[in-house]
Amino acid sequence: MKTLVVGGTGLISTAIVKELVERGDEVILFHRHPAGIRGTVTVTGDRSVEADLLRLLSVHHAFDCVIDMVGYEPEPVALCVRLFKGKTRQYLFCSTVDVYAKPAARYPILENEPKMMEPAFSYAYNKVLCERLLEEAHERGDFAVTIIRPAATHQDDSWPIPLLGNGRGVVERIRLGLPVLVPGDGTALWASAHRDDIGPVFAHAAGNPHTYGKSYHVTGKEWLTWNEYYATVARVLGAPPLQVIAMPTHLMHGIIPEAMLWTRYNFMLHNIFDNTAAERDLGYVQHIGWEQLVRRMMKHHGYLDNEGRPLPQTETKEPDSAMELYGKVVEGLDKAGQWLSAFLMK
Repeated sequence: MKTLVVGGTGLISTAIVKELVERGDEVILFHRHPAGIRGTVTVTGDRSVEADLLRLLSVHHAFDCVIDMVGYEPEPVALCVRLFKGKTRQYLFCSTVDVYAKPAARYPILENEPKMMEPAFSYAYNKVLCERLLEEAHERGDFAVTIIRPAATHQDDSWPIPLLGNGRGVVERIRLGLPVLVPGDGTALWASAHRDDIGPVFAHAAGNPHTYGKSYHVTGKEWLTWNEYYATVARVLGAPPLQVIAMPTHLMHGIIPEAMLWTRYNFMLHNIFDNTAAERDLGYVQHIGWEQLVRRMMKHHGYLDNEGRPLPQTETKEPDSAMELYGKVVEGLDKAGQWLSAFLMK
C-alpha cells in the first residue's frame, strides 16, 4: 500500500511510520524538514503551500491513504481537500478529544457527543473546523475519511503535564516535597497513554475500508484523578508524600488567562473517553499504564537507575521564569487562604 504521511516525525507519527514500514507499506513523508526515517521517502515542503503540494503530487501522483498528522487549522486542511480529491482512497486525520463540549452530558464520552465551538480555545476550535471540512469531503465522495482522536500521549522523553510552568520543574517540586497545583480539588479524571500503544491503531486504520466515514477515540484507559496522577510520580521517585494546592481555575484564568488557558478549558474537567470502537475495529490495547509510563520517563531523565530505583539528586535545576510564576501562584494561593480564614474569623 502506498501511504503518504503529512508530518511523520512527531510524537505519535513516528510510531505510526514504524508500524507502516514494518508491515511493508511504501511510505512517503511530507514535512518541512529534510530529516527522514529509515525505510521511507522524504519530500520536503510546507503543507500550507499549494506549490509544495503540487510538486509532491507531480512526483507521486496518487496514494492509497493520506495520514494527516499536522492539520491544526482549517485553511491548510481545505487546501489538502481540494488537491487530494481523486488522488487518495482514504484521508486519515489526526484530530483530538478536545473537540468535545465539556462538561459532557455523560461519561465516558462517546464519539457522537456534541463538539465544542469555543473560539477562545483555538486549538480545539480549529480542530472542529478541520473535522467539518473533512466530513463534508467524505459526504461529497471526494475520498473516504477516517478521524482518530487521541488524548494526552507521551513518549519516554516526555514529562508529566504541569498545568502551569514546565514538566521538569513540577517533577523537581514533587521530588523535594514542595506543593504542586491541582485544578479544583484535584479529583477531575484524567488519562494518559504512551505513543507506542497509539501509533499501531493509526496504522491499522490506514487502508481499512471498515473505518471509512467513522471516528475513533484512542486514549488512555486508566482513569486517574490529578491527585493520583501526581502521587504516582512521587511514589516512583521515592519522594515525600504528595502535597497539593487546590487551584480555583476560573479565578486563575481571569488573572493569568494565557498561562491558564489549557487548564481552564481542558485539565479542570473530566477527560475520560470510550475506546470500545477502536478496540473492536482496530485492535487497540493499552499495554503501558501510567505508573510504567512514569517510570520510563523518570529513567530517561536520570531520576531512576537501570533497576528502576530512585537515584540521589545532588543538583536542583535553577527555576526558569515559568517555574517562578508557578511558585508565586502557590505562595499567593496559600496566603489568600490564610487571609480568607482570618477574615471569616473576624
